[in-house]
Amino acid sequence: MERFDPTEGSDSTVGTFTEGINYLDTPLNTSVWGEMRVGIAGVLSELPRGGAWLDIGAGDGRYTSFLLSRFEQVTAIDADRSALAKLDAVNNNICRERLNIFEYNVVNSLPFSEETFDGVLSTGLLHYFEEILLKEILLDVHRVLRPRGFLVFDLSTEVQRVQIEGNILMPRRGAVYTRDSAYALLESLGDIFKFSIKEQRVQSVPMLILGMPAKWSSLDLQVLGVARK
Repeated sequence: MERFDPTEGSDSTVGTFTEGINYLDTPLNTSVWGEMRVGIAGVLSELPRGGAWLDIGAGDGRYTSFLLSRFEQVTAIDADRSALAKLDAVNNNICRERLNIFEYNVVNSLPFSEETFDGVLSTGLLHYFEEILLKEILLDVHRVLRPRGFLVFDLSTEVQRVQIEGNILMPRRGAVYTRDSAYALLESLGDIFKFSIKEQRVQSVPMLILGMPAKWSSLDLQVLGVARK
């Protein structure tokens, strides 16, 4: 798999998982999704330093600098070229010998050998996938993790997108998990991961969603999994 080159390829994936937002139309110095989630950053801070980590759905690099500050090698993948172009621009002169960027859609099998990574991070993405596909993705994550490797992710449940005027917006794509269905899914994977879960109620600041000023809210499950191998 060739490393990402922002000068090549098409822009057909722009806005794939961002409610139509083009990352290149947003400021370079901040992520379109805001600051890192305190809960996710806290989980990562408690894990051993060093090793190789994979960031699935890295977007515009919301967590990239933090990952590079703690881990030796970071691989960032995303299906949205505009996201990766922004991530590449922000990190162009920072730790590039330790950062690998690839354009890749996680709905396909991960293009890495078994037991490649010490940890995997994925935020703001996995709730888009229906249960069958999400289980396949997590099984594949388990394949590329080393024994007792770490999986850190959030899973948004009870998602609502509401216009400023109060009208509810439907997402363009993706599953909408309830709290109970998310817990049931994680329990079904208990033979390959040992999970610990924290809950956080989240509400965004007003932003453009489907081209309209709106806010979204969710009950997020912040999950730490340890691979059973």
